[in-house]
Amino acid sequence: MSTPDPIDVRVGARLRLLRRARGLSQTDLAKSLGLTFQQVQKYERGINRISASKLWTAAEVLGVPVVELFGGEEQMRKPSSLIEYLDDPSTTELLEAWSKVGAVDQRRAVVALVRSLAN
Repeated sequence: MSTPDPIDVRVGARLRLLRRARGLSQTDLAKSLGLTFQQVQKYERGINRISASKLWTAAEVLGVPVVELFGGEEQMRKPSSLIEYLDDPSTTELLEAWSKVGAVDQRRAVVALVRSLAN
């Protein structure tokens, strides 16, 4: 079995990110595309390539231009991107907690803490 093409992996990651951001399950998206949820899983992992027609329909279902599924040319050339971090469950947890911090000074303190931990 060959290694998935990096572009297929990135498109799949964008598909997963946008699907989750819209609150759709793999089953929901699959039904909209006339597929099984297993096929959506394969798309999201980059195991199977998404045909142009399914890419177009997925973009319509997700309410984005098709190019959004690619993340832009600059994004495609990066070996690592924010998309990969956004797909991590701990990032989602962090962002959910972050959205509940209302005070600007508290947000600055959190950013300072994370920066110090990163160093």
